[in-house]
Amino acid sequence: MSSLSEFQELVNGITDEELLDVAEGLLRDMVEIENMKERIREMEDKLSEGKRASFWFFTLGLDPEQVDLATNTVIGRKRFLKDQMERKKLAEEEPLAEDIEVVT
Repeated sequence: MSSLSEFQELVNGITDEELLDVAEGLLRDMVEIENMKERIREMEDKLSEGKRASFWFFTLGLDPEQVDLATNTVIGRKRFLKDQMERKKLAEEEPLAEDIEVVT
């Protein structure tokens, strides 16, 4: 007899609805876990695709704490570059002193 048949036989002998709720919750959790595993496999497959590949190589040996620190490094660098671009844009937009007409 297969495991599924044994399980179905077990369930068919239960009359307690609360116990059946427990079994249903267990099965739903198992399905959710399998879906999460599949999502993780898909994400792992994409780690080394395209432009990510050069970064992926350097992150292979990082532990979770180091990944967090590396993430903060990237975020900080992006913020720095954005601020630098904004300062440059403001400087280009500001009129020069000799371009301002003085009215007397």
